[in-house]
Amino acid sequence: MNKCFPPTSNSIDFVQSLQEIKSKNEIFFSRLSAFVPETYFPREITAIRALEIADLNDKPINQFTGLRFSLVNSSTNYNRKRAAFVLSRFFCDDLTPIGIEDGDLSADHRHGSAPSCMACHHRLDPMAGFFKDIGFRFENFSQKSQMTFDDGSVLDKSKYQNAWKSSSTENREWNIGYVRSVKEPWRNSYGVDLHDLFEIIKTAPEVKRCLVKRLFEYMVADNQAIDGSYLDFLTQQYIHTAQYNSSLAFKELVADIILGRSFLKTDLNPQECYDFSPEYQPGKSPPCRVNFVLQKNCAGCHQPNNLSGGLDVTRWVESSKDEPKPHFVHVDLAGKQYPSAISFARFIDRLNSSDPERRMPLKQFMDSGERESLFRWANEMLGGGE
Repeated sequence: MNKCFPPTSNSIDFVQSLQEIKSKNEIFFSRLSAFVPETYFPREITAIRALEIADLNDKPINQFTGLRFSLVNSSTNYNRKRAAFVLSRFFCDDLTPIGIEDGDLSADHRHGSAPSCMACHHRLDPMAGFFKDIGFRFENFSQKSQMTFDDGSVLDKSKYQNAWKSSSTENREWNIGYVRSVKEPWRNSYGVDLHDLFEIIKTAPEVKRCLVKRLFEYMVADNQAIDGSYLDFLTQQYIHTAQYNSSLAFKELVADIILGRSFLKTDLNPQECYDFSPEYQPGKSPPCRVNFVLQKNCAGCHQPNNLSGGLDVTRWVESSKDEPKPHFVHVDLAGKQYPSAISFARFIDRLNSSDPERRMPLKQFMDSGERESLFRWANEMLGGGE
């Protein structure tokens, strides 16, 4: 090979560059291990932990500084990467743009004008506001007149922070917080800075539920379906015990998951639930990932004693020769069953409508994550895929 293709100066330079990179990496890890030998030369396997960026700093860092290299704040994203990370990691909210609580969010243009954009940004932008004082390399710019971003841009801070100023009709200075509902702002948790965000994370029930869900995913499988009522059952047990002993609460939660059928069973079907709350009554029902949501939000009006719109979400009918797909009991005024295609098309329309007289559940609050799961499942049943 060398006789046919003698090394060029470029190839020699490339190899030398690789050798330099290798040498620097070796020096880096040797210095790191020398800096904290008890961490990188553990005596026991239980003492092993991941490399900590904090070990390279001269002073302690807060919860988010270690993420500064990947979750940068630019003059265009206005902390939205950081907000998306917090919502996903701590609240299990992956910002799937399905539907929003109010169809008219474009009046002040804070969240754009396209419904698909508003569906995410009405939660994303207020969360981003918690980082409004954090700029270049995660430095605090609260006492400075200008904001310097990680992309090198500089902007007048008062102009920059106007993005989170509340409108004149709102009884607060900042539109910053964890948003659960647009139509009912009293359900939301508002704040001003990262200290407020940390307090919300410590107290929000969604965070505790997300902790339980993430632990289940870690111990079982990250794509395994989990019944909503079982998740709520575990969460309530965890919250109850944590009030007097948080360490015991976590240990009991781990034990509950280990002793569950999902953990013990092999060859899991990702779409099937194996664990249920004590109140669960087995029977024919929709997939577990949506059945709890249906019973919680819809069964009050759509059941045999209150057959609103002719729909009964408590009766699930398996597929047959006449109807190849399973479906709910859903009848017209003459008592005739609707074809499943029509039934699910109406289901989706009412679930995603912006008209308060049509949007389901009628004039009632539904968690955006639950609305998303129903929408996605109904769309699958209709044949639209994910």
